[in-house]
Amino acid sequence: MGKFSLIKLITQPIAAVLSVLVNSVLILLVITNSPRKMGSYKYLLIYFSALTIVYAALDFVAAPYMFNDESTGVVLVDLRNNLLKDHPDILMFNFVSGVACFGSSLYAIAINFIYRYFAVQREGRLRYFSGFRLVFWILLSILCGIMTGFMFYAIGSRQEISQGLRENLETMYDLDINQTIYYVFLYWQPNDGSQYFTARDIMANMGITILMMIPILLIVFFGTKTYRKVKNLTTHGKSEYSKRLQMQLYKALVAQIIIPSVFLFLPTLLIAAGPLFKLNIPWASLPLSILFSIFSVMDSIRIIFLVDEYRNALFEFFGGFCCVNEVVPASARDTSSDQLGGIL
Repeated sequence: MGKFSLIKLITQPIAAVLSVLVNSVLILLVITNSPRKMGSYKYLLIYFSALTIVYAALDFVAAPYMFNDESTGVVLVDLRNNLLKDHPDILMFNFVSGVACFGSSLYAIAINFIYRYFAVQREGRLRYFSGFRLVFWILLSILCGIMTGFMFYAIGSRQEISQGLRENLETMYDLDINQTIYYVFLYWQPNDGSQYFTARDIMANMGITILMMIPILLIVFFGTKTYRKVKNLTTHGKSEYSKRLQMQLYKALVAQIIIPSVFLFLPTLLIAAGPLFKLNIPWASLPLSILFSIFSVMDSIRIIFLVDEYRNALFEFFGGFCCVNEVVPASARDTSSDQLGGIL
């Protein structure tokens, strides 16, 4: 077994267990300790946490590898020692379902950013997330995830893997390609020692790339607008309490942007778009395969520790530790909770 395969074998189960544990705790905290004025956002938190648990379970079973070179991107599952190695059809469905769940997660994060922008706008647009309208947003993310999974299966499963890529996978991952389920996304066709650009393949591959880029662009757009709005509030707060509150919201927003950017968006862009520009960075595929698993833990921990009510309840459960709130006045707690519901 190669060094990276050994690291992956150790870290991925740990990340899956932590993800299920942390997100289960978060769901419990949201149900039992959410601020009164968090509104519909608590249901978005529950939905995202449940989605993350499902993704962690699917990712643990499939344990996918990702790799790309200057012409091809490939995602594969090693059948050796896999729990479903004797049931490849079920494993393939699990694998594609994980991709669909990942796509739904991207859209769920984008919807969270739209909600937060409407919240800091304070122009009554949160009504678009009330009642059955909230169900629409959730169903929209699920539908987009299903489309992502379907396109991934339809496009990637029809390609053949090159001999050079077979050798690279065996060298870097110690994988026997004949004992894997793989999906290949070919950007440049080899022909007599050279490579040529094929419109048919590029259009097919760009379809799934665009579908995954839409939520990323929405996050950048609404995240930037929310950032400017909150930064303006921190500068022009009318009282010391107001400034401290808005600074807390500002830090929460920065954390919410950095974590998915490092653990989700950057790996997605490098793996999906790298071969299009002939970026040969096989070394990056090694850590990027693990970052996807870690994200589901990091983002939920951020929410738990940035919401006073969740953090205090957790510390009280583990021995009654005292946690000093960043925003002290109890009379202002409803205001703080209302703002936090819009930014976290």
